Amino acid sequence: MGDPRQWPRLGVDLPQIHGPTPGHADAVREFAVRAEELGFDACWVHEGALGPVPSLEPVTLLGFVAAVTGRVRLGTSVVLASLRQPLPLARAMATVDRLSQGRLIAGLALGPRSAAGVYGTGDERPGERFSELVDLLRAAWGDDPVAHRGRRWSVTDVSVQPKPWQRPGPPLWLGGRSRGALRRAAALGDGWIGSGVSSIEEFAHDVEELRGLLDDAGRPVGGLAIARRCYVVLGDDLNAARDRHWAWFQAVYGDGDLGDRALFVGRVAELRAAIDELGQAGATDLILSFLERPGEHLEKLSQLL
Repeated sequence: MGDPRQWPRLGVDLPQIHGPTPGHADAVREFAVRAEELGFDACWVHEGALGPVPSLEPVTLLGFVAAVTGRVRLGTSVVLASLRQPLPLARAMATVDRLSQGRLIAGLALGPRSAAGVYGTGDERPGERFSELVDLLRAAWGDDPVAHRGRRWSVTDVSVQPKPWQRPGPPLWLGGRSRGALRRAAALGDGWIGSGVSSIEEFAHDVEELRGLLDDAGRPVGGLAIARRCYVVLGDDLNAARDRHWAWFQAVYGDGDLGDRALFVGRVAELRAAIDELGQAGATDLILSFLERPGEHLEKLSQLL
């Protein structure tokens, strides 16, 4: 399995896309319970903007999963901050953290400007807005009365309840691979979530850049969690798997060729080698995302634990 100091914790994406059958809630429950039984570290959710894909709202979904699990961590990879207002988000995440008795990892990324206008959260300086939202989340999770004075939000003598179970609050893992995103993660984050559609080489380069920014900020490199999503398809026929999922990447990202960099296709042994490589590059946490047959993949990949 490689050097255990470099072997990342393994989490799994929940089956978040709601199908046409009425049993989807049972499928999510069974998947989460089984992931915990098998020993996976975390269950993760993501957030998309408005669109035709019937993806369940992420924070609400984690509240559901908190009720049927007792150990596994619960993470957002990621909530799109450009679609959110800070105080409602603080309360929703604090609720999940309390219901789960301190298992939430709050992953945030900037999100698309195009959707922000529809949500009424557009801003001419989205990176600056993101940083202020992070500051206000932490203020809301702190002691009452909450006070914050910024360019967009001003809060004075306000009580924000409930407070999270974790004190001073859930860890904030910030996503994105632009220079600005890496700088914000180095300055403000408890962790960083790299792009799931980057190659291993690109991920390693981003980690090195992040380490330099942490050094510039006077923060210890080892104090920051470093995560990455891995799109996984197990199978013997690699060409057939790539053909099946070219359309998926085309629909979701507008570029089917991204699958050549992002998709981990093959047998369990080949995925083990890729995880070793990602661990050597600095990953502390990986999010295994199954594009088909999630229950079957969950069982087979438990061999890696």
